[in-house]
Amino acid sequence: MLTTTAATTEEHLFTDELTVRQIQLKLNDEKLINQYASSYLWNGYRGHSTLPYLLQCALMALENWLIDYISRCGEKNQIDWIFDYLLRNSNSVMITSVLASVAVGFPIKVKKSAFPMLNTAELYSLDLTRIVHEMGENTPHWFGYNKDVMTEIYIEERRKAALRAWRRESLETLLTRLQFNSELQEDALKIVDYLKIEATVRNERSLRYLAHRVDTRTWTAIDDAANNRILFESSSELPEDLKQDQQKFNERHSADSLI
Repeated sequence: MLTTTAATTEEHLFTDELTVRQIQLKLNDEKLINQYASSYLWNGYRGHSTLPYLLQCALMALENWLIDYISRCGEKNQIDWIFDYLLRNSNSVMITSVLASVAVGFPIKVKKSAFPMLNTAELYSLDLTRIVHEMGENTPHWFGYNKDVMTEIYIEERRKAALRAWRRESLETLLTRLQFNSELQEDALKIVDYLKIEATVRNERSLRYLAHRVDTRTWTAIDDAANNRILFESSSELPEDLKQDQQKFNERHSADSLI
């Protein structure tokens, strides 16, 4: 029975990654944009995908260009226009995921241009699946099996991309960080409240967990003197059904630390 359950779960996860569904993004001018979404489309710019190599390379090049532009630009820039144009004219999340990455990396410069993505509940889980594949310096590449004179350049470019400081961060990190920015805090908290409503309406457990985690209004600071750090934990209790769900998970995995 356990084997069957495990196999079913793995099959469900695999199927979920392959499934393409249509989602809606609401732009800052309230216009709704339909985009096709799946983890394979979302992960294309990181090379963690079966997308054609030409598409993957184009997405990587777009991310590099955006990073270069945003890191160099001053207060007068075209960031808002660039984000709005790309979101408005994209029919899949391939480009949206690139914009999400850049927003996570440069939250103070991107500012409200990230709101259409943060207001889209489906994108949080997609970005978490990306993090699972991030391996830093251990990220594999397949350039060592040919004699292309550009091989070393390709390898170094992939290594540089894998080591970006924000690769292990996500849209959830971004939403949390914006709640501590005096200029953007009010709008960020409105997004948190919207996600809470969406989580209740959809009754999706993963989204309910997310909405609970990300609300900094419920955080309490704890002094971890032994490790010379300050920790934050939510002072708000989980709903009873999520408590039970968490307990069952802990019981199922209680032996993991013994292996």
